[in-house]
Amino acid sequence: MRPLLTKPALLVAIAFLAVGSVVQASIRHHHRHHLGKDRPHARFDIAGRVTAPFMPGMTQPVDVTLANHIQHVLWIGNLKLAVAVDAAHTAAGCSASRDFVVAQLPRATYPIRLPARSPYSDAWPARLRWPGGRRWRLRELGVPVLPSISMVNLPNIDQDGCKGAKLHLHFWADSRLNPPHVKAR
Repeated sequence: MRPLLTKPALLVAIAFLAVGSVVQASIRHHHRHHLGKDRPHARFDIAGRVTAPFMPGMTQPVDVTLANHIQHVLWIGNLKLAVAVDAAHTAAGCSASRDFVVAQLPRATYPIRLPARSPYSDAWPARLRWPGGRRWRLRELGVPVLPSISMVNLPNIDQDGCKGAKLHLHFWADSRLNPPHVKAR
């Protein structure tokens, strides 16, 4: 009598089951900025995405980009990221606070210098750019680490409600026109 599955077929079946448990990291972004005493403004824009899918126990970096909308250098501080799960998967038992952990940027990262908006492209001869903005990745701005999101592996809890979940990223940050003063030690 022949076995039902050969060794290569068994490996393919196991790989298929592992891929089936992946959380789809289709990230949408939301941003909110503050000026002074909680007055919103549109000096800059924050966007972010995760480029790889999640599985329990995995950590993925968040590719954050910033765009300056004014013609002055901005100093970005206190960039925060929060995660929310779409309503259908929340109803199925997936919880942003239980199943996912966010690692924020370290305090030593700040301030982040965001170059002024320029109406010209970097190409020579300089060409006009419309609407005149450029997106900067955190690494391009000298930030050595990225924020990250981890899907916690909870072996005693059924996390099947997170299969195919859509994560929504929410961003907050402060901006200043002048560089912050560094205190002497």
